Amino acid sequence: MAVNGYTGYGYQMVDSSCAANGGALQYPYAQSTMYMDTIVAGQNMTNQQLSMMANDLRNVCSLVESSQLLKEKENYGAEEAYSQIIQNPNGLTVFDKLGYPHIVVEARLEYAFRIRADGRYCQPDVYVIQFVNARPLVIAEKEFQKPELLVNKLSSAVGKPVARLRSTRKIGQLLQNFFSAAAKELYIPFYSGWKQVDDRWHFCLLGSSTHGQIPLKLPVTQQLPDILEREVPPLAASETLHAVNRISALMKSIESSELQSTIFLFIHVSSIYSLLGGIGFSPRLGLCLYSPEPQVLACLEKMFSWYGDSRIELSIPGKEFLRRLIERKDQPLVIRDSSQNEKNEKVLLNAMETNSIPSVERDCGEQAFQALPIVLSSSLSTLSVSSKFVLLEALATDLKENAFASISNLMRYLPDYMNAFAHYVSEHVHELEHEIQTATNDILTSCPEDVALTEDALTMLGILMGVQNVVRAYHRDLSPSNDLAEDLRSLLPSDLPKALMRLLQQSSAYADSDLAVASKFSAIVLENIKSGNLDMRGALTGMQLNSFGQSKLGVVYQDEDFYYFTRQAFTSICRRCQMSSPMVLNALNAQGILSGTPVNGSTFLTRKTVVEQDGQKSVKALYKIEQAVLEEYSSF
Repeated sequence: MAVNGYTGYGYQMVDSSCAANGGALQYPYAQSTMYMDTIVAGQNMTNQQLSMMANDLRNVCSLVESSQLLKEKENYGAEEAYSQIIQNPNGLTVFDKLGYPHIVVEARLEYAFRIRADGRYCQPDVYVIQFVNARPLVIAEKEFQKPELLVNKLSSAVGKPVARLRSTRKIGQLLQNFFSAAAKELYIPFYSGWKQVDDRWHFCLLGSSTHGQIPLKLPVTQQLPDILEREVPPLAASETLHAVNRISALMKSIESSELQSTIFLFIHVSSIYSLLGGIGFSPRLGLCLYSPEPQVLACLEKMFSWYGDSRIELSIPGKEFLRRLIERKDQPLVIRDSSQNEKNEKVLLNAMETNSIPSVERDCGEQAFQALPIVLSSSLSTLSVSSKFVLLEALATDLKENAFASISNLMRYLPDYMNAFAHYVSEHVHELEHEIQTATNDILTSCPEDVALTEDALTMLGILMGVQNVVRAYHRDLSPSNDLAEDLRSLLPSDLPKALMRLLQQSSAYADSDLAVASKFSAIVLENIKSGNLDMRGALTGMQLNSFGQSKLGVVYQDEDFYYFTRQAFTSICRRCQMSSPMVLNALNAQGILSGTPVNGSTFLTRKTVVEQDGQKSVKALYKIEQAVLEEYSSF
């Protein structure tokens, strides 16, 4: 029996439009009011009816609660739907407003990198995105920031279309957010070489087999292992000894002991250039390799071109010259001065003095100068007679006959040798600092009074002698065989400090007057003519003019008024004067001593037809000097 219309089934009394029009929130009140009206009316209800009524009331409350939760969930789902992408085993997934997953990219992400290159590369950031069994997507930052373009490129890389569950732009933005969070940042340094981290110096490599700077050429995913920085690892003892043995053979391509030892020492200084500056001993002098013979310069250039880097021509435009100076660190900075460029010369000399390079770009500031300059010169030039360079002269006779082939073959061992040396130095930085400081102090206290060295030359001599001691210790530490140990000792002989002092004194002497240089040269020439150390020949007859002949100092032709010096003879005399050929030529030219019409404006050689001993005539390039002028200057 119904009680005032109540059937005992509360659900039947709910208006079907209630949930649709929001009445569900009013339902508990309406239903409870009906029950209260029934009770107030005094209707008699059985216990069963009361129990049914209580159950219905509970059911109604539960329904209302569920309705409220569903509505809240729908509101929340509407806000969170398609808001982020996550990765699951089936690919990149997004959720709709009901919480159901939808695959956006049907491939599993293997890795994602954001590559940030040093600003000096002038390269934008690059994303490298790799999915399993797909080709890598390499995309520049500018393209990555365009959602539609990112979607298109990603579809192409994966080989399947990206699901367009919403607009392409919306999906692209979700992918941007996902990859930005998932990508591991990789910093690509501009330089390899020496770096100080936590008060410890260590040598870093770029790539697996070289410590030369590697140009950044993106997009190339395979290049990633070769552009990430790592500390130089130790070589196995057998590999190190093999590299040392090969480098010893390389240096034996040079016949001249002084040239051989000096170049060997400067190679080591080049490899620790920035470290030397970091511990307070910045080299302020470079090395100038002078030879009028192209094949000799080619051999010497080969020895200082460690990683296939092309030499820098002094004549190139100023901005390009600055860029090339900035690129080098802890390796030789090879410069060819075949053509003069006053502006670039000043830039280089100022960089050596201040250890800084003006920036190519206005907003980048000054850059550090971090490489030892090695100038290749075949003629008289500003740099070859500068007091900022130690000058080494070389003739064909200073090299072995097969020198170029031997150097070309053996240079491939130099990176292993230099890396092993760098690892040794990284563990003996304090010893390096101590050796240089000790050598410098010894020079200051024991340098002969008649030896005049500039401050830069004194500093450089201390560096060279200190590095020499460290290199010797490094060689001893390798425990080489007796034969190899003897070869290594010959590369750094005990009398090398005297030769270095002479070279640096020669460099310091560029401040001497041209008159003093010309006077000394003239006196030494006449002394060696009288003593028979020069092979004197008649220029017009080919006749031998002295009884010695075939002198190691070289041939000098002579007519009634002039002497004609071959390059070998002229260079030999300059060496006996302890002066360089460029220095002497510069002084003789300034004093007006050189005669004849030069072959060109930089060599001061003049052509002369001479008669050889066999009666044959030949045209030779010679230095022409009037005999009376030499007599005059020798008395000053």
